[in-house]
Amino acid sequence: MNREQQKAYNAENYPASVLTWLNEATDRAFDECEKKLSNITRVEVIGEKGREFSKWLKNKRYLILFQDENRTIKLFEDMKDELED
Repeated sequence: MNREQQKAYNAENYPASVLTWLNEATDRAFDECEKKLSNITRVEVIGEKGREFSKWLKNKRYLILFQDENRTIKLFEDMKDELED
């Protein structure tokens, strides 16, 4: 659920005082998540036998998608536009 869908859901299901608190808490959570994601330089998958996959991320943009009813996360590298240092 993206931020706008979350706001619409909240508006339909919660009273104003709870809605205000939920919106503020959600905004803080999204801000914290964006901050953490912006610092990531490597992705690793660790399985039963140890490190199965490791990739250093380039100075590019990545699209993060959750698929399969949020059971799969995919990172797509933007090959066209390099980010500025």
